[in-house]
Amino acid sequence: MKDIKMPENVKMILDKLSSEGHEAVIIGGCVRDSIMGIEPHDWDIATSAQPEEIMECFKRYNLMKAGLKHGTVTVIIDHEPYEITTYRIDGEYSDHRRPDSVDFTCDLAEDIMRRDFTINAIAYDGENIIDLHDGIGDLQKGIIRCVGNANARFREDPLRILRAIRFAARFGFEIEELTKKAMFDNCDMLRLIATERRQSEFTKTLCSEHVSVIKDYAKILKYGLPCIDSIKDFDKAVRAVEMCQDISEKLAILIDELSLSEYNKAVKVILTEMRYPNKVIASVQNIFAAKKMVITNSDACIKNMLYKFSLEDVKHVLRYKHAKINASDNIRKETLAKVESMIKRAEELAESDECYNLKGLAINGNDLKRLGVKDLNIKWMLDGLLKLVTTNQVENSRDVLIEVAKISML
Repeated sequence: MKDIKMPENVKMILDKLSSEGHEAVIIGGCVRDSIMGIEPHDWDIATSAQPEEIMECFKRYNLMKAGLKHGTVTVIIDHEPYEITTYRIDGEYSDHRRPDSVDFTCDLAEDIMRRDFTINAIAYDGENIIDLHDGIGDLQKGIIRCVGNANARFREDPLRILRAIRFAARFGFEIEELTKKAMFDNCDMLRLIATERRQSEFTKTLCSEHVSVIKDYAKILKYGLPCIDSIKDFDKAVRAVEMCQDISEKLAILIDELSLSEYNKAVKVILTEMRYPNKVIASVQNIFAAKKMVITNSDACIKNMLYKFSLEDVKHVLRYKHAKINASDNIRKETLAKVESMIKRAEELAESDECYNLKGLAINGNDLKRLGVKDLNIKWMLDGLLKLVTTNQVENSRDVLIEVAKISML
């Protein structure tokens, strides 16, 4: 087991609370990750001290009290916030997100009972590991298991169902059978959870290393991506998703495998309904728009793509195609190499001085206006000139393009 090395300020907080006669521990993901040899990003500190006692201990520091109702005091040390929370017992979860009431306790065991999974219920007091539910054993066995009664944990906050899948995808763990059964038994409660929270968990799962777990939980994951349970060849879809880098590419792969007739409608309805950012929605739509284009590895074709889409979206399109080819059994590997070369060439063209969009054209709308081109025809004329340049039919020179424009006006 890896040693747990806390940041100096976290250790100071534990020591300070301990010196004042209070219990204090780090708990949750920071302990789990430390044991697994992963560097934690957040350090959750819990203590037997009441909120007023926490504030007294750290009265010389700037304090934030927004979470005081739930027993959390945020101490600002060296411009960094550190949340310290009193051990607590949660009341009912009528909104299936936050407890209606919180009772403070001095008993760490009672605080641990409200945690979601055993691997997130391990504490460390600076010297000793406190593991009341064999979380370390589950880490060693690679198991996701609820603390206490799984049905109760999921009814308190159904989002924990998606979190279980996300942890399984992140760590490559199996979900323990009773926990898994409770997940399927209670998954309809996910309807009660805000769309943004469901989408966030699904997105993190899709971007995890062991994304193949999703094929076992399609009935549940439809609350993260509607209709995902209609995918016929999940193995093929997962193979492709694993090869993609960006969430827009991964979503396009899955939507492409759905039993739906209209991709663009699916993109609009599904991604808008799940509150994906407009940039993600636009990228997925551009991927599907590119499906209608004849794509070759010629410079003219790549320039045409760069004209229609941003470099970022061109790379999304090509990586999506690369993943689809890689996941297919009946496409020659030579095709794969061509797509790989296209990605590299698109980057080279985007960084070069070569013209591939109107911004790089040596002539602009004002030039055409001075030639007498009517306003309605300027965009049409510029597009035509750009096509001639990108296909190497004419030089990207102002004088040459003006001559071509004059001839076209006759």
